[in-house]
Amino acid sequence: ADGSGWSAWNRIRCLCDHHPRLAVALELGLGKSPGSGCNERELQRWQGEPVRFVILRPGAFLTNRQGFPVLPRRLKALLEGLFRHKVEIIVAAGDPLEALEAAEGAAEDA
Repeated sequence: ADGSGWSAWNRIRCLCDHHPRLAVALELGLGKSPGSGCNERELQRWQGEPVRFVILRPGAFLTNRQGFPVLPRRLKALLEGLFRHKVEIIVAAGDPLEALEAAEGAAEDA
């Protein structure tokens, strides 16, 4: 990954003159594999940012031997670090782009 998520956040933060009420929501699990799109360096960068929410999509999880969803170690470590800053976790079902495309298709059919 090229760190584009953090770079975009950094640009917005700079444009807002590092306003103390500005915060960010991370959305994890949109890639094809758990944690895809985030390298270790980018995950560490988020530890020092004002992350208020983390949205976990189904793609963020692996399946353990018993068939239950679990987080990969590096995402679990990220969340453990963010919990110290009172981040809120949102577990979301499905792909937001698929939901949007389905809604647009239904609107066109009406």
